[in-house]
Amino acid sequence: YFSGDTVVHKIRQDSLRVREYMDRNKNLHYRVLREQPSIEGYRYAAGFPYANGLPHKIIILVNSPEEAKSLKRDFTEKFGKDLRIMISNDRYIEFFSNDATKGNAVIKVLDYLRGMDPRHAIAFGNDESDLTIAEAGVPLHLMGNTPEYLKRMVQGMPKVTVSSFTNEQDAIGRVIAELILKEPYRE
Repeated sequence: YFSGDTVVHKIRQDSLRVREYMDRNKNLHYRVLREQPSIEGYRYAAGFPYANGLPHKIIILVNSPEEAKSLKRDFTEKFGKDLRIMISNDRYIEFFSNDATKGNAVIKVLDYLRGMDPRHAIAFGNDESDLTIAEAGVPLHLMGNTPEYLKRMVQGMPKVTVSSFTNEQDAIGRVIAELILKEPYRE
């Protein structure tokens, strides 16, 4: 999943989080930031040369959801025209090309499937990056365990439904039973 990415990490290099990511995939590039978080600091840390060309995603892990929201605002103001910037898992800020979205990927798959109409597909998610699927015209069902800020963000958004059930409560099975099988969900 992360192969070829860069992880920029703000806390101590010997922290559990850094070791966990390093153990997960040896192909990741790591930069540890010791200074206070700032756009310039992250830009500098992420600006080192890459062995296999430019990364398709840069992830920054921060210490709190509040810090993530604050930095996302700053980054979006400065780089929002050139990059898609999103928060995931409350503490990750993700940067990627405006073209490298889940929505674009789903449309490519649907085209491969003999031009399937996006309105006839169903997508499931629980993350801000999943919203690009709805933007591409595919009905999106967010799980009950979606972060609260994201549930508020999608209120009134066409093509997005928020389930009251979580992944652990078989939210996907419930939607399939209702919309595809047209029968009540059976536990």
